[in-house]
Formats: sequence, structure tokens, C-alpha cells
Amino acid sequence: MNIPNLKGILKKISFKKRGEFRAIGEKADHDWRYILIIFFCITFGAIGAGLYVFILISKGEIFTVEAPVMTDQKTINQKELDSTIRFFDERSKRFTELQNNPPTVGDPSL
Repeated sequence: MNIPNLKGILKKISFKKRGEFRAIGEKADHDWRYILIIFFCITFGAIGAGLYVFILISKGEIFTVEAPVMTDQKTINQKELDSTIRFFDERSKRFTELQNNPPTVGDPSL
């Protein structure tokens, strides 16, 4: 089994400047290597931060919600409920009477 040359691999990945200053885009392989390294660093950093926050939330160290305190429950006033039901019953009766016996006065706007 061949063991790859570690020094050769590190030379390929190294950040050392080779030669003189060059303009961006002169050697695309270097640009893409730096872009990919930065992208993966940001990606792994975001994943790590997300996992850290997830663990803190699941342990209850941050974003804790206190249990709601039970307060007095108001009961329905039976008299008001009965009067409301009677009001809507009368209104329904009046509506059906108007549908069955329309008013004799025509619409003055017509």
C-alpha cells in the first residue's frame, strides 16, 4: 500500500505566495482553491454554530418559556346568553317574515 507524500500534499494546499504579485483571475485554479476553502470554512462554521445553538436550546439554557400561570376563569352569564339568543331568534323571525311578505312600498330610487 502506497502512503501518499504528506509534504507534497501540503505544498499543493499551502497559502504561500509563489513568485511575484499576480492579478485576480491570472491563475484560476488558485482563485477557485481560495474560494472553495473560504466557502467550506463558512459552511462548517455555520453548521457548528447552528448545532451549538440547537444544543443550548434543547438543554433549556436559552429561549426558555415559563409555564403559563392559571388565572380565574370567567363563566358565562346565563341571563346575557339567553337575551342574546332571544335577540337573534327574533331577528331570524323578522327576516323570514320579510322574505315571505315583501314590503308594498317600492324602491324610490328606481
